Amino acid sequence: MKIFIATEAKIYLIDDRLYSTNSFRIVLKRYHDAFQEVILCSRIYHADISSLPGRYEEITSLVSETVNVRTLKEAALGKHDAEMRQQIGKCSLVVARVPSVAANHAAAIARKLHVPYLVEVVGCTWDSYWNYSTASKLLAAPSYLMMRRTVGKADYAVYVTEHFLQKRYPCHCPTISASNAIIDCSEPGVLEKRLRHIVEAKEKTCVLFTAAAIDVPYKGQEYVIRAMKLLLEKGLRVEYRLAGNGSPDRLQHIADECGVSNQVVFLGGLTRQRVMEELDSADIYIQPSLQEGLPRSVIEAMSRACPSLGAKTAGIPELIPQECIFRRADPADTAAVIEKMVRADRAVYAQQNYKKAHEYDQAVLQERRNSFYDRIKQAVSGGSRQG
Repeated sequence: MKIFIATEAKIYLIDDRLYSTNSFRIVLKRYHDAFQEVILCSRIYHADISSLPGRYEEITSLVSETVNVRTLKEAALGKHDAEMRQQIGKCSLVVARVPSVAANHAAAIARKLHVPYLVEVVGCTWDSYWNYSTASKLLAAPSYLMMRRTVGKADYAVYVTEHFLQKRYPCHCPTISASNAIIDCSEPGVLEKRLRHIVEAKEKTCVLFTAAAIDVPYKGQEYVIRAMKLLLEKGLRVEYRLAGNGSPDRLQHIADECGVSNQVVFLGGLTRQRVMEELDSADIYIQPSLQEGLPRSVIEAMSRACPSLGAKTAGIPELIPQECIFRRADPADTAAVIEKMVRADRAVYAQQNYKKAHEYDQAVLQERRNSFYDRIKQAVSGGSRQG
């Protein structure tokens, strides 16, 4: 069965070979394995191998054809309309991964051509635009309404959250919840190792850790740094380790301004294995994002039995206890919640998180997806639509 996938993912073309991030490659492979033939509509950039960013892997064998919508504004205006119509007309199903201008456009074409489509709802476009910049706030409302329409008229939907995105972008056709987290909870001894770490770390400086791009303001690391200043004024010194690609200049300036630069460590972009190692050595994971879907990094931290804190954003409150949630963009509340966790019995939260993480084990989620895909294939091959 041939399907058309429209997404916001950035793809690199090097010597007739396609490359994507490891995380998107995993998503693409799921669809390829389930449906066999994939036409990919995304932003495709020509590059040479020396300029390929870290953690990119080849995806050539997973894609049969491509549609390049590098300039998403042009896609919205219909410059790629004829090519997209032609390719969608060949397909039995469209997969629209939203938020994405290209995905919204592909869904609209699918409706006109009476091709069924599945939406994969991975984030909130309102939060993305509203928290990116002052100018982007003007795009929040129209983007929100467009995504509501795309999701609301879909034939099928996969949400990464249990509740948040379902309420904000409802779909009344068949849906499932399945995070994009890649968690394997089969490794023995993880919880026992964490409990030993908690005992051994009692007399040491508490280490906080965040894994997210450091040059994207809506990831919120600056509010943790500002909270550290408030904690230091109360006599509580913590260390903050940040993994993620991007220039650290903006956050370094904030750390200097707050007088905590010697407590902030920028680790740069890390491999998945290195991230796991940092999680195991950290005392507390913290996700201060202003915009998310269901953050994989929090689930990964929970799978390492790491006590975790997060902003009241999107699906984060679905993952961790209410007392571990702080108001977003609020350094004072962030500081208060950090202080409580530093002084709490962290073994209790380690055990709770580790148990919760098992709900997101990749084997459990993949079985759920495969069952849903089989249902879709049966309906599509039989010529029936759900919407």
